[in-house]
Amino acid sequence: MKIIADYARISIFDVLELNMEDYFETLKDAVIYNNMQTEEGQKRLDDAWILSQTKPDRATLRAYFGRKE
Repeated sequence: MKIIADYARISIFDVLELNMEDYFETLKDAVIYNNMQTEEGQKRLDDAWILSQTKPDRATLRAYFGRKE
């Protein structure tokens, strides 16, 4: 809860009053913001983004490996 209060600059008591949707959205934003502050955190976010992709980046793959016909 403290991460949300610090990020949103609200009191812990105000965090308790947030509805579930706002709570989790603010938590996500706070975690991303805190991770962007360090190089290690930025790497962690990049890795998470890569793991969330479901379709291949064909243009990059073709540029890297070449097009095989």
